Parts: sequence; C-alpha cells; structure tokens
Amino acid sequence: MESERLQIYALAHILVGEPVSTSPGCSQHGRTDMKPLIEVLLFLLDAYWWIVIIAVIVSWLIAFNVINTRHHVVAMITDVLWRLTEPVFRPIRNLMPNLGGLDLSPLIVLLIIYVLERSIVLYVYPNVF
Repeated sequence: MESERLQIYALAHILVGEPVSTSPGCSQHGRTDMKPLIEVLLFLLDAYWWIVIIAVIVSWLIAFNVINTRHHVVAMITDVLWRLTEPVFRPIRNLMPNLGGLDLSPLIVLLIIYVLERSIVLYVYPNVF
C-alpha cells in the first residue's frame, strides 16, 4: 500500500515537472543522472592533462635531438600529439606576448584544466550527489 502511494506521488511530480523525493534524506529524481556525465568529464580532463605533459616531454626530446622524428612511429606519435594539443595551444599563444623561445601555453592549459577539475569536484560534484 505504501509503495503504491509513493509511485503515485512520484508519477504526479514527474508529470508536473518537479523533482521527486521519496523521503527527506533521499536524493532527488534525475539528479543522479549527472553522475556518469561528470565522471566522464573528469576523466577526459585528466586524460588531456597527461596528453599535454607527454606532448611537452616529447617536444623537449625532439629539441635536444634525443629522438629522431624521421622514424615512422615517432613521426606518427608526434603528429597525433600535435593534432590533439595544437588547437588548444594556438589561441593561448595568440593571446600571450612574444617571450622569445619560451612557450608557456602548455602551462596555461594545465592551470585551466586544474581549475576546471577543482571547480567540478568542489562545487558541482557535491551539489549533484
């Protein structure tokens, strides 16, 4: 009897468009649907963090002639890293003043990723769950 009443209560609130709460301590209906989206977003930000770090290390290795870019595998890896990072680095490079041979765009990207991750974890995550 109680479960039927809760189902009718939930259906009425869904039809009206209001969030559903079966008891005062439970999470609202629909808010847990954001959990996978937030988890995927955090994973993508973390993966891109590592892609930027790997791209920086590979660029240093190329600059100091540690690895040969004429090797087919190395050329493919550097091309993939360039295609993944350059669309993000280029607008930041255009906004920054000319610092000679010093490129700070990867550092700026890492700071932006860090701020985004911390904002999601501290402000979005607790309000969704």
